[in-house]
Amino acid sequence: LEQMRAIAERSRDPKLLAIAYDRLARHELDAGRGLGVDALLRKALDAAISSGDRASEIEALRLLGHLRRDQGDTVGAVEALDRALIRAGNDPEHLAARGLTLANRGTLKWRKGNVAEAIESAAESIAIFRRLGLKGYQAHALNSLGVALLSNGAFEDAIACIRASVVLDREAGDRIHVGRKVSNVGQIYAELGDTARAREFMERALYVFDRADDAGGRADTLSALAELMIEQVGDLERGAELLDEARRVAERLDDAYDLAHERIVRAEWHMARGDVARAESVAREGVTHARAAATLAYELLAAAVQSRCLARLERKEEAIRLATGVIA
Repeated sequence: LEQMRAIAERSRDPKLLAIAYDRLARHELDAGRGLGVDALLRKALDAAISSGDRASEIEALRLLGHLRRDQGDTVGAVEALDRALIRAGNDPEHLAARGLTLANRGTLKWRKGNVAEAIESAAESIAIFRRLGLKGYQAHALNSLGVALLSNGAFEDAIACIRASVVLDREAGDRIHVGRKVSNVGQIYAELGDTARAREFMERALYVFDRADDAGGRADTLSALAELMIEQVGDLERGAELLDEARRVAERLDDAYDLAHERIVRAEWHMARGDVARAESVAREGVTHARAAATLAYELLAAAVQSRCLARLERKEEAIRLATGVIA
């Protein structure tokens, strides 16, 4: 990819530049490395518009939406994805780009708590990719649908979607995305109380992340596995070790989403040890990180833990106000 960029820059052909910058930016985002991607995408957009390359322009806007989502800029993410959808329209030539953008939009809507819209976007993208026979992209959309269905409590349907997605990824030799999906399946088994399967899938996911050098996926899975060890296995020592590693990874990436996840589970760890005051403080940090990541689900979870802590600390009025806000 770096060689492709060098060739494109020597040629000064705006169309080649747009393609090269888009592909390098996508690779960096897939690997969980956001540093420098903003500049790449701005160059890609300028080159695509200059050359009239609509496909590269749509791809740059879609990737910009992905980047803004990871940065916690929900408004910027929605704006970029909406621009990509407008540029794609229903033109058959850009139907695949529309499907990819819809899959990204579904993930964003899920993070904001708009589950119905998330399911609608994912379902449309799956229909597009099936029609086009694009199995790799279909895998991405199936995973988005699975995550949305999980939020709706449809656990078995969610597992079926994500497992089907994993099968398609393996057929395509895609290791980067397989790890995150295997982790998602493990987390669903944890919700169902199947501790053995949950642990097996999440530990397998960590192995894949090591092989694929996916730090972002690793941080999320470490926190999820820590929660399993704390709440279902009762191994607080192992839970603390996993959380320590999750926090180191999340801080290195400066990822508010993963920091929120770690703080929520860490608060539960303090609760399990009987340190309610510390748990309340950590849960409050979780709320702050969740808001920075524009992740409604984590914000509600962190606020619920904080409210529970306040009640146990006899600060009942504060607990009631916070709990009322969560319910509202």
